[in-house]
Amino acid sequence: MTDSRIVKEQMVAMAAEKFVATVALPLSIEDRTIGVFSVYWSELHKLTQEELNILNTFAQFMAIFLENIKTFERLASEKQKTKSMVYSLQDGLMVYDINGKISEVNPRLIELLLIKREAVMGKSFAELSGELDVNLKNVADILLLAIDDFETTEYAIVDPANKFFRITQVPL
Repeated sequence: MTDSRIVKEQMVAMAAEKFVATVALPLSIEDRTIGVFSVYWSELHKLTQEELNILNTFAQFMAIFLENIKTFERLASEKQKTKSMVYSLQDGLMVYDINGKISEVNPRLIELLLIKREAVMGKSFAELSGELDVNLKNVADILLLAIDDFETTEYAIVDPANKFFRITQVPL
């Protein structure tokens, strides 16, 4: 080993494993280096341009892969934080997707409307409007309210008990 860029610790580790040749490529995302991809050989090896191109391509994909893992972990953490906040609200909350299917309800909404989470999750107005359960019909009626973004309207339910709600449409 004659390359001065190889630190002593790396030389010792390579010798212990009987490696005599190596190539180290940066794992880079844009202008940041996030790691190093190294390949070792137990025999002397002269790297061809084709091998170098393949290893560089692999290193680029590996860098993207590692960055995606970090991004996914951050998103999962943020999702958990958001869910914790939503679940601790004193107001009832129902979230529905662009297709009108319910994607989230918090415990307070379940308590207020006397519904079961599994009875409404993934359901649309059309699926809930035919329900015999009066509580699920109330959910369908709320989904039907024509409220502009950031506007609030009052909504009353009679069955199973007289309750009045202020419903606000908030785009996500």
